[in-house]
Amino acid sequence: MLKRSVAALAGLAIAAGSVLVTAPAANATPSCRVGVVKETVKIRSGAGTNYTALGQVSKGAEICTWGTTSGGSYSACGSSSSTWVIVHYSGRNAYIARTCVSL
Repeated sequence: MLKRSVAALAGLAIAAGSVLVTAPAANATPSCRVGVVKETVKIRSGAGTNYTALGQVSKGAEICTWGTTSGGSYSACGSSSSTWVIVHYSGRNAYIARTCVSL
């Protein structure tokens, strides 16, 4: 379980294909949990497959996660679930299928 502070991640920007996942502003939650993406996966505007895909993160990318939430059910990365990982993307909360992230 890796935890890193915002200060440690302030300069972190993980290029994942055409997607950039970054740490949130300094006034946000003070720490995140780093996860590794198991397969290339979409970043969504809400916790469900019915929400807009904002981009994607490539397999093997490290991402800064800010918790999980329940949402729409899905089948991805070999499992079915309704739990989504919260990430910050382009200055807002965004969501990735939990089964596709190793935490």
